[in-house]
Amino acid sequence: MPEFLQYENCPKVLLENHIEPFREEYIPGSRVLCIEGRNGDKVFFQIPKPIALKLSESNLEALKKQVHAWWLTRGDAG
Repeated sequence: MPEFLQYENCPKVLLENHIEPFREEYIPGSRVLCIEGRNGDKVFFQIPKPIALKLSESNLEALKKQVHAWWLTRGDAG
């Protein structure tokens, strides 16, 4: 079973678009939006394919940037 990761203070955009962080790369029925990492650990932020298909590439890029900005400034970074 893929490991779902929980973080405090996740940005609202993750919740609104059902973007979820996992340790594993592929979750059936989803698309990897972006990959973030620190200290050798990788976190795969995945969005359900039905939602991803409704968004334009520019909207998906905007989501990636928002996830990346949050990842760099989150409280448990270390």
